[in-house]
Amino acid sequence: MLPSGASRRFAAVLFTDIVGSTDIARGLGDARWRALIRRHHTIVRGELKRFGGKELDTAGDGFFAMFESPGSAIRCAAAICEAVREIGLELRAGVHAGELETGDEKPAGIAVNTAARVMSVAGPGEVFVSSSLRDVVAGSSLEFHDHGLHHLKGIEGEWRLYSLEAVDGHRLADPIPPEEADRRRRAIEPTMPDRRRQRMLVIGLGAVAVFAALVLFVVATREDGTPSARAITGTAPDGPPPDSLVKLDALTGELLRVRSDLPATARAVSHDLDAGAGSVWLIRSPNVLKIDPEDGSNTPVRGISGLLTTGVDAGEAGVWFVGGELYQVDPGTGVAGDPIAFRPPNVPTPTTAEDLAVGFGRVWITLSQGYVIAVDPHTEHADVIEVGETPDAIAVGSDAVWVLDEFAGAVWRIDPETRGIVDRIRLSGGLDRLAIGEGFVWVLDTTLGSLTPIVEESGEVHAAIPVGTDAEDVVVGLGSVWIASGGDVLEVDPVAPHVERTITVSDTPILRLAVDATDGTIWADVGPAG
Repeated sequence: MLPSGASRRFAAVLFTDIVGSTDIARGLGDARWRALIRRHHTIVRGELKRFGGKELDTAGDGFFAMFESPGSAIRCAAAICEAVREIGLELRAGVHAGELETGDEKPAGIAVNTAARVMSVAGPGEVFVSSSLRDVVAGSSLEFHDHGLHHLKGIEGEWRLYSLEAVDGHRLADPIPPEEADRRRRAIEPTMPDRRRQRMLVIGLGAVAVFAALVLFVVATREDGTPSARAITGTAPDGPPPDSLVKLDALTGELLRVRSDLPATARAVSHDLDAGAGSVWLIRSPNVLKIDPEDGSNTPVRGISGLLTTGVDAGEAGVWFVGGELYQVDPGTGVAGDPIAFRPPNVPTPTTAEDLAVGFGRVWITLSQGYVIAVDPHTEHADVIEVGETPDAIAVGSDAVWVLDEFAGAVWRIDPETRGIVDRIRLSGGLDRLAIGEGFVWVLDTTLGSLTPIVEESGEVHAAIPVGTDAEDVVVGLGSVWIASGGDVLEVDPVAPHVERTITVSDTPILRLAVDATDGTIWADVGPAG
């Protein structure tokens, strides 16, 4: 008998685990290990979002997630195993599908236990699945190798397991050599707070050093009390020119690359920026661009009419753009598929697509005049949700979809399963941008120059943080919240929310930011002159 309030649903379950984590932690030391784990968590969460997975639990170095699509769960597992090699880690993953007991607590049942036991059989870089799951995804361009019969601890009978060999014709890569893996892990510096404490210990060794540090702080502090990054990062005062795209090292604030040869646009025309699926994606209407993250070179995304394109998000095994229509772009070729006409007949015209977000197996689009459209990318079926008056920015969280409504002065929370509104959170002032991460929904008010954290789980509103009236954008990643404020990038500590660092980038305002968790960088879209 099911517990009171519980129900059953069919879903795929994914477990991941870092191979050799105890030895790695011992070899790196606490500070560097914490930094590595933060990077690992960011990468895994990015892939879960991209493939429509829902994070259910994180225990130390492992993840437990649920997917509506078994094929997406397997593809996500392969993508995670590949992505974490950038930071010198090897993961093992197990996937199984079956009926789950769902209720107030996280899903449970034999299917969950089976997935965890399947994972325990896998080795470094391996994705193991049960035979029943392998049968479900037959014909889906996923190739497997029969790994024989196994006894799974606590599970009755013998289980035939399969290891994933290839995805869409691309074979899974072998683990990287141990020496190279160790080099990549050790290239990750401790997080900023740890490094700052180390510097303070050194400063405390002498009164002269203390005095010099105080003088530097006074000289390098802004009128609003936030530190100037020119003292921290050594950024040149003039900075990158208008209409440039800038790549920053998130840890040091160093400008790694400046590209000023991209097509320009006027300030009044749409900008959007995202990093994912191996590239950086930039909308400068009427231009829609794919950016190489290594050298910053750009190629136009083909198959999109860019004049009305307003939003981009990476997810669902592709990259999605919205404008007059919805487009899925192949991340390898940069070519859009056939457009999806996402406006159902019962939605009045004219309406304008404002933003989109991808997650929970759907593409979520905000429309002017009070609508959110939830599009199933497989069937192209669209559900219409009436939301407030002027829904604008939208973001996908761990268990809900969040929408900003500036005119109504509210943030709406949508249940992704029922597609119904479950909460309306009122906020004062203007509401302009939205980002989710580190347990909070972050709402940027550019008029007041404030950032308001909302607890994602409870909806509790915390005190606003001053970030300056030049603020234009907010993103979350690499364990921090990042604000584009004038020509600066502000780093906000999400634990005790405050601006802990300012990176001066340009004399020209930055319009959009994106975080690339795979290499620990921040991308900034510098706007036009004037």
